[in-house]
Amino acid sequence: MQVMKKDYKKLEATMTAKYEEIQALVGKFNQDTQKLWSEYQSLYEKLEETATDANSVLEKRISNMKRKISQVQADIGGVMAEAEKNLSKNLESVKKVPGVMKMLQQIM
Repeated sequence: MQVMKKDYKKLEATMTAKYEEIQALVGKFNQDTQKLWSEYQSLYEKLEETATDANSVLEKRISNMKRKISQVQADIGGVMAEAEKNLSKNLESVKKVPGVMKMLQQIM
């Protein structure tokens, strides 16, 4: 009986030591996990900032491109109006020369 009691105490002490090792590992695991989670959240916030900044830059570029396209369209409209005006003016001059209209019609 004494031997069994001694073995029991020895096993109980070994189990207590193992339990304490497990608790220490669980504590370390929780600390490491919390540290990694904090780092992950920090990186995620930086990613969101970068995405927001990229979207802002793209929106500005799109806005600038739209403005430039509008300006080009306006410029083209002005050039076309000027060309039509010059064409009309030249056509009136050409109509005054006898036989030129028939010659132009034959060419076209």
